[in-house]
Amino acid sequence: MKATAQEVITYTNEKLNDWYKKAKEYGVNGVAIAFLHNNQIVIDYSENGVNGRFSLDHYEDEAMDYVFNVWSEEADLQVDKVF
Repeated sequence: MKATAQEVITYTNEKLNDWYKKAKEYGVNGVAIAFLHNNQIVIDYSENGVNGRFSLDHYEDEAMDYVFNVWSEEADLQVDKVF
C-alpha cells in the first residue's frame, strides 16, 4: 500500500524531531517541520539561529523514509538559507 503525502509528512516530522534531539549532543540547537506546499514536501529548519528551507518535488512511490533521508544527506544551510 502506498503511503499518502500526509503519512510521509507525519513520519518525516517524527524523524526530524528525533534528529534534532540527538543533534544537541553535538552543539546543534535546531528544529524543523515538514509540510506539503504546491505538490512539494517542504522542510523548514533552523540550526543555531540560521533558518533554511528545503523542498523535494519527487517523493511519491518512494520508501517512507525517503524524504528524511534526502534531506539529511542534501540539506545545506549555506544553500537553503532564508533571510
